[in-house]
Amino acid sequence: ASVVGADLKISLGAPADRAVLTGNGTNYIVSGTGLRTPVVVGIGSVRGGILVQDAAGKAGQSFVIDTPSSLGHPLLVDAGVELTTIAAGLTAAGPVSIDSPRIRLAGGISTAAAGADVQFGGAVTLGKPVTINAGAGNVVFATTVDGPYRLAARSAGATFFGGAVGGRTPLASLATDAG
Repeated sequence: ASVVGADLKISLGAPADRAVLTGNGTNYIVSGTGLRTPVVVGIGSVRGGILVQDAAGKAGQSFVIDTPSSLGHPLLVDAGVELTTIAAGLTAAGPVSIDSPRIRLAGGISTAAAGADVQFGGAVTLGKPVTINAGAGNVVFATTVDGPYRLAARSAGATFFGGAVGGRTPLASLATDAG
């Protein structure tokens, strides 16, 4: 993990690498495999976004947010990261775009910036009841959504579902307040 230019880049380089990100309002803390000690980056030193990427084309890489986190920047996870898990609530100051092929949601996601979208490029599995709140932005599920829990998608923009909802495992309920 390092600040490159204006961005905090978390690069996963070895097979089965796992990175964990926590934002506590003052610092971003990155830990995981391949790091002897956690990397601490002051939020003020990041001026762009938080980019999580597969730097080496290796298999089995994952990215996790496992404690409630406040991110003062947009979050972008590229499609090379095989699994992204949001296990606790996440608030981001900008858009959230997770393109991992597999996404596990057990915590809600909110954006604080006007017009900031929340987008999921891969198949989403719910691990707990989840609320996605994009404010004035859009909520986009590009492929399937499954899991035996409640999903609420809140936004003043549009909500899109590009694949089956509850096709493998029916949702307990689905609520959205946008088209």
